[in-house]
Amino acid sequence: MNKDKDNRVLSVVLPDGKILETIYDHEKHETNLVVSSDEGIKIFNSYTDPATGAEYLPFSENHGLVKSRFVRLPSGVGNYQDIRTTYLEIKDFISEFVELPESFKVISSIYVLLSWVYDQFETLPYIRVIGDYGTGKSHFMKTMTYLCYKAMLCSTVSNATIYRTLNETRGTLALDEANFKSSEMYSEIIKVLNSGHVSGTPVAKMKPIGKTGDYETDVFDVFGPKIIASRERFSDEALESRCLTQVLLPKDDLKVSSHFPKDFERRATSVRNDLLAFRLNALPYITVDEATLAGLKFPRLRQGALSITSLAFMIGSDVHGEVIKFLSDYERELQLVRKSDTKADVINCILELVGFDQGLVAGGDKSKDRGKIYLKQISDEFDRRFYEDYSEAKDKYVESGDDVIVYHQKTISPKKIGRHVRNLGIKTDRDGGGFYIPILQELRTIEAIARRFGFEMPKVQPKLPIDETVSEINPDDIKF
Repeated sequence: MNKDKDNRVLSVVLPDGKILETIYDHEKHETNLVVSSDEGIKIFNSYTDPATGAEYLPFSENHGLVKSRFVRLPSGVGNYQDIRTTYLEIKDFISEFVELPESFKVISSIYVLLSWVYDQFETLPYIRVIGDYGTGKSHFMKTMTYLCYKAMLCSTVSNATIYRTLNETRGTLALDEANFKSSEMYSEIIKVLNSGHVSGTPVAKMKPIGKTGDYETDVFDVFGPKIIASRERFSDEALESRCLTQVLLPKDDLKVSSHFPKDFERRATSVRNDLLAFRLNALPYITVDEATLAGLKFPRLRQGALSITSLAFMIGSDVHGEVIKFLSDYERELQLVRKSDTKADVINCILELVGFDQGLVAGGDKSKDRGKIYLKQISDEFDRRFYEDYSEAKDKYVESGDDVIVYHQKTISPKKIGRHVRNLGIKTDRDGGGFYIPILQELRTIEAIARRFGFEMPKVQPKLPIDETVSEINPDDIKF
């Protein structure tokens, strides 16, 4: 096999479990290949796998990503005692350079560990800080980037660069959203974030073939840890729920230095070397344990947090307890955000009308409109309860002789109500009175959606006729 770029690897896990990692000594300006196998951990200029005869080389020291240190690599293999000792080393390092609440310091330290073994998990969360200028976002980003696995801190990059670099390195992406918010790159960043949290969901891009006018498909693997700094939350609820977030506030009495010391690089490299030793020793023993989620209910949060809780449990029960407290508080916050959504207000109105209708049914009212909630009723209830909250709706003033008649404009029309109802997954029907929700048929769907928003069903429940068709729904299948 020729010693060309095709057999140069930044890192790879072979089918028989051997782990190969490129290391880079900046002072000597040389790269080598670390190989972890049943024979121990050894360093090679090149490595031939005895099982297959394949030859592997480290990335060249002259490769742009390595030479510029755009991708931060270890310089050697450090010390590894156990996962808790490594966790405490990371936490002490972060504490020295970034001022964070204790709970988020724990999360950040575990996230660094996670980045070095992320390929053992199917789904990952993102870690994010939100704050204005002068709140410590830059310190956080730099510190995390210097510790995480094959981390790249992006400021301004092109579309092609971000896709190809992630695909080539399979490392940690750190980006400050503020640098992209108003640029054409923003939509591409969102694509990366929407695809990069789950293994096996690459991004496909069309590439022109010369000047032929034809195209071919390029596929990029963007799965991996992501560190994000921003000044506001994402409008996309799904993306928002994948981020473990801390809001940073300005402080006048900082307990950490506003400047990084001259030996920061050297000390960070030493920690990375220990983290490489952690990866080489611990990767085969990382386990995924859903029991560590300990009562978390929000599906997307459970999905993303499983990697964090699994590692926290391996570190110790005290750390796991702190992580669960942080995630439980975050789950409540996500629930509150969800409750402030227009869809939450719509389901709230539906529940109110369901309770009223059920009360009539229980009281013996057998009129033909019982068991139906018309979209116009929901619209009227929405106006009654939330008109002041949606005050952008302008009243219409019409002159009539000497008088002025005021028409209150609906904050949300029956047509828009119908759109929200259908988006929630609730089926509608139609009769002479207009579109309506058949309550008995959709009761379980409504109940499942209510639970997702944190609402309770009305106390009065109608008896379902034996021959009544009832929609079956899994709360976890509801998409918003």
